[in-house]
Amino acid sequence: FSMEKERLTQQVGNWMEAKAPSEDSPASKAKPPRSYPLSIVAALAAAIALLYLIWLFFLQQPPTPTQQVQQHMALYHADPIILRGQQAEKWQQAIQLYKYRDFEQMITTMRPIVIGPIASLEQLFYIGFAHLYASPPALDSTLHYFARSTQRDSVTYQEDIDWYTSLIYIKQGKIEQARTLLTTISTSTSPYQERAAPLLQSLPN
Repeated sequence: FSMEKERLTQQVGNWMEAKAPSEDSPASKAKPPRSYPLSIVAALAAAIALLYLIWLFFLQQPPTPTQQVQQHMALYHADPIILRGQQAEKWQQAIQLYKYRDFEQMITTMRPIVIGPIASLEQLFYIGFAHLYASPPALDSTLHYFARSTQRDSVTYQEDIDWYTSLIYIKQGKIEQARTLLTTISTSTSPYQERAAPLLQSLPN
């Protein structure tokens, strides 16, 4: 029995020795997880908090009048349509150019149309927009064609004309003229009423 016990003990010892990780095994080469000093962790946390506060500060700042004007002008007015009696080829071409946002070419195409009293209300209105959206924009030309539109019909496009004229006045630095128009728009039933109110509040005194 003693001999058998000694033999089993030796076998268990050999087995344990065979299972022990060698110096070249992955287990023996595993490194303990890296720990960072507390000061570095605190500095990173402070930097993240500072960036968040800066982002929050600028997020809460209302956009300036100029920024708001740029945002509003970036939304193109609705595409023109061909009304009965306006089936001229050049006008059809001008409408397509507006849809493709090729405003410079649209102006060139429409110049023969808008000379004299032959131009329709819609043509005068949209060539005004073509000058507004051109690069660079021709703001005085836009106001000129808007004025001609108003002379032709002081109702149909007047809410649009007042709104875009107020944006042009802000870009030109004519703050009081813009304020007058925006005040009228913000107290009316104009579809631009909700846009006019915050823009009016942002104007400098």
